[in-house]
Amino acid sequence: MVIFSMKLSELFTIAKNNAPSIVFIDEIDGISEDRSDQTAIGLTKLIDEIKWKDKILVVGATNYFSDVNKNFKRTGRMDFEIKFDPPTSEGRYEIFKLHLEKCKCDVTDDELKSLSLASSGFVGSDISSAIRDSYIRAMRRIDLTTFEVPNITKEDLEGAILDLKPSSIKDLIASVPRVNWEDIGGNEKIKQQLKECVEWPLKYPEAFKRLGIQAPQGILLHGPPGCSKTMLAKALATESKLNFISIKGPELFSKYVGDTEKAIREIFRKARISSPCIIFFDEIDAMASARGDDDTSVGDRALCQLLTEMDGIEEKSQVIVIAATNRLDILDKAILRPGRFDRHIQIPLPDDTAKIEILRIGCRSMPIDKDVDLDSIAKRCTFLSGADISLICREAGLRALSQDINTELVKMDHFEDALQFVKSRKK
Repeated sequence: MVIFSMKLSELFTIAKNNAPSIVFIDEIDGISEDRSDQTAIGLTKLIDEIKWKDKILVVGATNYFSDVNKNFKRTGRMDFEIKFDPPTSEGRYEIFKLHLEKCKCDVTDDELKSLSLASSGFVGSDISSAIRDSYIRAMRRIDLTTFEVPNITKEDLEGAILDLKPSSIKDLIASVPRVNWEDIGGNEKIKQQLKECVEWPLKYPEAFKRLGIQAPQGILLHGPPGCSKTMLAKALATESKLNFISIKGPELFSKYVGDTEKAIREIFRKARISSPCIIFFDEIDAMASARGDDDTSVGDRALCQLLTEMDGIEEKSQVIVIAATNRLDILDKAILRPGRFDRHIQIPLPDDTAKIEILRIGCRSMPIDKDVDLDSIAKRCTFLSGADISLICREAGLRALSQDINTELVKMDHFEDALQFVKSRKK
């Protein structure tokens, strides 16, 4: 460390001799906050020794502002703090346009604007990677022996964007899951409510501004297990083309003091960077149950941190928190109030129409015999959830294979056996 500090001193001497100069320190968060660290002490002294007449500007850069040595932040050292937000859709459009000017492409201006909306959370380097990947895709379509320069199409760019994750959330379980509304049977009114809460504020911001309406920032899905709560959240992310961070409540807990709170802060920080973004907390009752029920107080601290982060979400940040639970009765009242989870949407067991739709979705890639009556099966699925009904389809296919591995059709008898099997499991 001492040797490095001496080299740093030589650098400042060179800067003085060649003034006006800029000394740029990249990843300044890598310098320890330990008071005995020689590099930190040396850099602090060198900054303090700079006079106005020296005409030297010290600039530091970091991805983790909270980890930067506090001694560098005080007045008289690094006085100004400039935050770089990720580009908006308009900014991404300009970056796309700048890069594509150097390439042969068949992408219209309207298509480029659509791609800019679809690449939420992407920064400049992500867009550069997407264009490089789309160029490779375009090269696969041509004869390379002709040395022809390929044309990049909208489809090439769309494929590249879908395959890439924003660099800011690569280390989280995050992506836009490819689940569509038609993959979920029934729940049409609930789907419409989710569109109004999430898609409308993004598509029609001027309408919300005109009426002075603030978009909901928290949505709580509650209902019996297996009723498509998780699938609805994933479909919403797919259809609205938002980044999606999926967290299961128990995953955040750590035996080390402070680690759980830090993990929650990091999730929200990265969601803001990659906005517009959905944070989905599955099984939120594991971390938001009524305070005082947890003997170790880890759950209480996690809940307090979650409440703080939800209160800190700004409207312009375009971060939507969606949570799912089977136990609405045990959630802390503080998290249920308006301003946190504004909308409480109950997901009930499927009705008769939804049951038929779920059976059809489960059988759409399955060759079924003419004697299979899905309407009759649906009527007998009393008190079964969507997951149970989907299991009937899978179980019927397995029973057909168990009888004859070379079979090409699933028959009504197989569905009868599967229905009895699933009902027996529910008892």
